[in-house]
Amino acid sequence: CISKLPSDPQEIIMKIMNSFLAEVVNAHISEVQLKKVRWSVKPETYLHILTKKAAEIEGRMKIGAIYSGGSGEEIEAIGLYGRNLGILFAIRAEFADLFEPDELSDRIKNGSLPLQLLYALQNKNYSPKIRALLSKDKISANDSRELLQIIQETKTLPLLMKYLKKIEKEAIQAIHKLKSKKERCS
Repeated sequence: CISKLPSDPQEIIMKIMNSFLAEVVNAHISEVQLKKVRWSVKPETYLHILTKKAAEIEGRMKIGAIYSGGSGEEIEAIGLYGRNLGILFAIRAEFADLFEPDELSDRIKNGSLPLQLLYALQNKNYSPKIRALLSKDKISANDSRELLQIIQETKTLPLLMKYLKKIEKEAIQAIHKLKSKKERCS
């Protein structure tokens, strides 16, 4: 419990909590505003929102590091790891929604388009077909499969995969900065 910590860590934890909560709330507000321009959202804009949502995992990881007595460098390293892990989880969830026709239909009507669709919509050769599929009242399993095929054909996934590999590499580098508990006690 935070009340059992000395006052300095308590203040740091409260500052971290306020910071990540504000960032996550801001991300959700930004995402709601995208609904108005759903069809023309740049993938980078939405990716920025997903990155801001990952602040929650970063913050929680930092708080855990404080509780475990981590050094400032370790707290920052585990925070970076948490941020990158959060981004990877968020993008995985975006991809998973493409396989769920009901979820995809709901996102089309009430939310933002999945990141991979935003990338695919950038390809002018495929954009009309994507828009036609997304304009249906309800997305079927066949529609979902067709959208996945189109996304693959647009060749936009390698761009996203390159970004994901970069995030993964940063996360691994951050975790390597952490010393084992045995090394800290020596």
